[in-house]
Amino acid sequence: MTLLNSEIFTNNIIPSSAILFLIVYFVIKLTPNYLRSFFGKCVSNDKTSKFHLPMIRGIGIIFAIVLIISSILWGSVFSIFEIIIISLSTLIGFGDDKYGLRQKQKLFFFMFIGCIWSFYNVDFVTFDIYFFLNFILYVFIFVFLVLFFNQIDGINGLASGTFLTCLLFIYLIGTNLMLLLPIILSVLAYLVINMNGKIGIQGDAGSFFMGSLIAILYTKSTEWNELGLVFFILGPIVFDVCGTTIIKVFYKINLTIGHRDNLYQKLVSKYQNHFLITSLFVFLQFLFCFWLSVLLEKNSLVFIYYILFFICSLLMLFFCFVAYLIHKKKILK
Repeated sequence: MTLLNSEIFTNNIIPSSAILFLIVYFVIKLTPNYLRSFFGKCVSNDKTSKFHLPMIRGIGIIFAIVLIISSILWGSVFSIFEIIIISLSTLIGFGDDKYGLRQKQKLFFFMFIGCIWSFYNVDFVTFDIYFFLNFILYVFIFVFLVLFFNQIDGINGLASGTFLTCLLFIYLIGTNLMLLLPIILSVLAYLVINMNGKIGIQGDAGSFFMGSLIAILYTKSTEWNELGLVFFILGPIVFDVCGTTIIKVFYKINLTIGHRDNLYQKLVSKYQNHFLITSLFVFLQFLFCFWLSVLLEKNSLVFIYYILFFICSLLMLFFCFVAYLIHKKKILK
């Protein structure tokens, strides 16, 4: 009996996903001993909240492998083209983990991939103003999410927690995610290990996988006029990242250089507890996503945008002010 014909793998996704969870968990656990040379090495501490010894990076390539295997065994919510886009994004990240790519090179690659993906989604029969607006919106969402997850990736579990919370929001607005169960459990397996901060990190391979998957899944699950909400389901960490970035731009600090100036990183550095701070940020994101899902059920979209614009403006001002105080070394020194 072959794997593809086995009843446990073809007829029941829940127990077979549990088996896949164990496989991924032990593969990651054994990776440092048997596959270390296959992955890249993370030796830098310039973007981490706590000091760490050299460890492998690029473990996130496993997520793309799980995506491909699960799509063959059970089917997928993604088309073949979309799986190729996600896998290609992951491979670019793995290449960066292994050999190192320049920031401009990565930006070019994802702008190019984003344009191809946008053409796939946008109706280009009529080249009017709506075509160009939609085209730009899809490209922006793709590139923004890929770079965002790359920004928050590390040994702290924040990227994985944010990724899973985004999936929860997509589920709350009515999308069946059963076919993504293998991915969800694989990320959970990695998250359990990642929080120990000793074996390795998913690296750019994992963050690019998460960003591209959320970008594609979110746009498949919502109407075009709701795409602007993607920025809000990432809070509060997105406001922390954007606030820090704005202050760095204002003071003409090179954004390509690693830093430890985000509020999240400063809190971890002060209290030396990744689990506590990560749990706090993920919990706040969950509350934000749950509240937003309730608003979508009971209110008009225009009203929601007005409310969110007001609240998020206040949050951006708050995080910009905090980033300013951190930059001036007035708090969390």
